[in-house]
Amino acid sequence: MITIYFKIYKDENVIALTNDHDLFQILVPNRVKILKIGSDYSLYTATDFKKEFSIKPKQYRDVLALGGCSTDNVKGVKGISKNTALSLIQKYGSIINLFENYKKESLEKRVITALEKEEENDLKNLKLSLKLVSLYGLNNSLKKDILTKKTTNSPEICYKQAIFLLKLLKFRSFLTESSKKSLKSIIFLK
Repeated sequence: MITIYFKIYKDENVIALTNDHDLFQILVPNRVKILKIGSDYSLYTATDFKKEFSIKPKQYRDVLALGGCSTDNVKGVKGISKNTALSLIQKYGSIINLFENYKKESLEKRVITALEKEEENDLKNLKLSLKLVSLYGLNNSLKKDILTKKTTNSPEICYKQAIFLLKLLKFRSFLTESSKKSLKSIIFLK
């Protein structure tokens, strides 16, 4: 997704179809939105994210790296929950600022202990978690296939491109008739 948006469709509006909260990282105001798929389809924007989490979407990677992500088997820093990670990133803005300043602040003892243990371990869990939650690009073959299919922005072509990509990426659950209907309603704004 990151490659598709930032390298292929970098100047265009994009709607990503996903249930994966890791992709909150790609939200960009007025350009990149997420169509949350589930029992109910909803469009989720950078503004929605900011209201819900009080951080910028690009900071969400740091939350996941600190607090872990059980869905993706990312451990994070032992002793730091996702909620604690969120409050730390809200307060410090980034992992770097957190580790530069946490000893100067009055934090809960358990949080300080967890961060100190992580530092003693040369930040190994944190470094691995950051790698795991960072969204890397597509392989060159898939990128080439996508680039050759890029065309104009008409709703009909956007819909066909979306179906093509869903098939290419083997997202069969998004190719059901009800999913296609929801996709059409978003693209055609009906």
